[in-house]
Amino acid sequence: VMNGAGKELISTSTKAFWNVTLAEGASVTQPGTSPYVYIYGTFLVSGTYTINAYTLLQSGSDAKVTSTGSITGPGTFALYASSKITQKDNVIDVAILKIRNGHNATYPIIPATFESANVEVYNDGGSVSWATSEGTYTFNGNVTFTGNNSLASTYTIDNSSGANIIFKGNVVLSNGTVGTLAWTKGAGSITFSKASGTQTANFLDKTVEDIVVGDGATTNTVQLTDGVTTDGITVNTGSTLDLNSQAVNYSAANGSTNNGTIKLKGSETLTNISNLDTDSGWVEYNGTGA
Repeated sequence: VMNGAGKELISTSTKAFWNVTLAEGASVTQPGTSPYVYIYGTFLVSGTYTINAYTLLQSGSDAKVTSTGSITGPGTFALYASSKITQKDNVIDVAILKIRNGHNATYPIIPATFESANVEVYNDGGSVSWATSEGTYTFNGNVTFTGNNSLASTYTIDNSSGANIIFKGNVVLSNGTVGTLAWTKGAGSITFSKASGTQTANFLDKTVEDIVVGDGATTNTVQLTDGVTTDGITVNTGSTLDLNSQAVNYSAANGSTNNGTIKLKGSETLTNISNLDTDSGWVEYNGTGA
């Protein structure tokens, strides 16, 4: 148990801790001079843990952030294979949050809001899955999903539970250098709801959940940088979907719901899209197909 304020974990080498509790009101910092901290067992955070370097939650370990707790700082908080977050009642807001390798119902990353500026979801082992849970995952920063950069394996993002995902930053799906990224879509939705400005989305031509642009209060633009297949697209009032010459496919013939603006350059391939709902929203051709 760590109590008190202003404590530091100081070491010039990797240090491991078992079953760490930060009491309410406590503040502990991992300074940049302490390169790696490994945590095993339960990591119960009711105070403030500030990361300036790299903290790794090891396999089988469990992070719990209570309503008075927070994990913050300009460093990296990494969740190794089969680690889990089973309680998140307050902030995890670090520069980089890494969700690494396999997670499932036994070792879940529970639905919550993840405030970190960058979230990296990736695999560096054999073929595994991150099986999301039913509920809503909100990512306030940029998110990348990467298959594998070191092994020829398949990493599956499995949303068959029906998870909803809200992105407030940019999104990139990538196979990685030698791996393959697979996406198992469920009955949930993917919503882009940055308050204003442009979000880019690279879906790697995958089949994903229904796509929703804006929440009615935002004035964001979502610009596609690769193709996508989905069952339907909704663009809400005040928001814009820029197809940006990318191929967009519906799984079956269907119309769109457009109360905002859909932009095209004229070179897009649209498959099974019966209409872009021009009687309620705007459709704008803004280029020559280049």
